[in-house]
Amino acid sequence: MTNFNGKINLFDCATAQNVIGQEKFLAAFKKVLDHGAYCQGPETKELEAKLAQYSNVNYCATCSSGTDALTLSLMAWGV
Repeated sequence: MTNFNGKINLFDCATAQNVIGQEKFLAAFKKVLDHGAYCQGPETKELEAKLAQYSNVNYCATCSSGTDALTLSLMAWGV
């Protein structure tokens, strides 16, 4: 295992494999490839539920970028 600082950069597959183990990483990757729901699939729904619980709110919505996050927030406020 490499030195792990608690952060994994987006698309840093090498560090992710070192942290969780290559077999677990590949199994998760294969699961996504098998069901083909790359956006808003079961893993996304699970993440949103866990984030909502962690944040002590009823709902959570994830998005693909900071720009999308700003747009989503402004649209929610009617801007």
